[in-house]
Amino acid sequence: MGYLAFLLRSTSGSAPQNVPHPSPSQMLFLWQIYLDNVDPFTKVVHLSAVSKLVRELRGGYQALTPNLEALVLAIAFAAVMSLEDQEVSKVFSPCDTAKCPASGAPELRH
Repeated sequence: MGYLAFLLRSTSGSAPQNVPHPSPSQMLFLWQIYLDNVDPFTKVVHLSAVSKLVRELRGGYQALTPNLEALVLAIAFAAVMSLEDQEVSKVFSPCDTAKCPASGAPELRH
């Protein structure tokens, strides 16, 4: 059993399937924010294992187990919560019909 599999072993609960997710490119950005703002204070994840997991999200979240999906979403949440309101407004644009991906998550401004 791998490191992440052991820590995040299944509890057989079912998660809702319609939870919005950051796009893979947004998740890479949020991972970097997590590394800069959150990890120095918490040190709760194995950085190289989670970095590999986040980089492999290019195809989407379908291949993730519910436990790893929860980990990725918790990292995204921690990253966003570590930002000031003004930073969030600068980084994420409001969602409208022309700019929103199917997930409903705001597009990342480059």
